[in-house]
Amino acid sequence: MSSDQHNPFPFMNLPVELRLMIYERLPRQIKHTVVSIDGEVAVLVTRHLPTAILRTSKQINLEAHAIVNELVRHFVEESPTKLIELGKAGTKMRQRKVLDYLMSQIPRERVAVEDDEKSDIQAISQRLPKSSGLRPADPAKASNIARFFHQAARARYCPGDDRFHDAAGGLWNNTVITVFAARTSYKNEEEFQCFAEINHRHIRHIYHHRGMPHFPHDIWIRDGGILQVEEYISFERATDRVPMLCQDGYDDWGNRKEGVGDLWGPAMRREDWDGEWLPS
Repeated sequence: MSSDQHNPFPFMNLPVELRLMIYERLPRQIKHTVVSIDGEVAVLVTRHLPTAILRTSKQINLEAHAIVNELVRHFVEESPTKLIELGKAGTKMRQRKVLDYLMSQIPRERVAVEDDEKSDIQAISQRLPKSSGLRPADPAKASNIARFFHQAARARYCPGDDRFHDAAGGLWNNTVITVFAARTSYKNEEEFQCFAEINHRHIRHIYHHRGMPHFPHDIWIRDGGILQVEEYISFERATDRVPMLCQDGYDDWGNRKEGVGDLWGPAMRREDWDGEWLPS
């Protein structure tokens, strides 16, 4: 083994232009963390950037700080919060315990963000209720639960999608998009479509967005579609298909959309499912 393999790469000897290009190309990852509450199972979708590079040295922090902050804004903060519900075998309706927990906890973390409280993983974990019952399937991934809630609390609308403003004039994005992976079999496509429509209406009825009296801290649960997972295959193998969505011509407030009838088809483009939802 040559001695060169033991020596660190002389990164700071590179021209500053090359170092800036490297900062702009820091690896971006999407990760899945399986969690459960009282037997109800879901997958938290989190986004990861190696921001620890800013703690490498004062010089690197000075050079990379603005670039990394911009990457975090585009890749993490301007992405809606995403969740995948893993239904039990034979169950055709969505679960509520995980969704209800998100609705109660994300606003608390939002307040912590607005109050500029500590945002390291340990501090965020300490703010999460210990009695919630939310547990990771893999204890080694417990930190991703804290990361998920902090990312949800910091989520913002993309420029141009500024329908709502928070009290401070920001653009908090309160949307949680949930895809339902139904581990059950359907007699035919018609039955599958029927339950997709029932679940779509269920989301709007249970998590309606009518009054929003405490906006911007109320959370919006939005239907991201339904994915059929046959009982004999794993969820990972089922992701080669795109979730399907059955819209009934009403908006999130239950108002009829003009000129829009019932729609049945893919909930998103294939590239969005692969690039925004699945692990990388």
